Amino acid sequence: MTKTDKDPRTVLDLAATSIKNLVLDLEKQEREGKPVTVTEIQKIASQLKGHVEDLLTASKTLGNSRKPEN
Repeated sequence: MTKTDKDPRTVLDLAATSIKNLVLDLEKQEREGKPVTVTEIQKIASQLKGHVEDLLTASKTLGNSRKPEN
């Protein structure tokens, strides 16, 4: 998780908020008739990849914390 000092639930919330903001920014750009450039697409893809990695790690951390001990 790139945000290892954060609580997994905080990481999940931050990723969800960031993804929502990306979508809102793209919708706004579309309404304004501005095309999305290749550079913007690459930047968004990189951000989404980071979010997916954070989400997977946070999810695993949460899953491990719920496993009963023997």
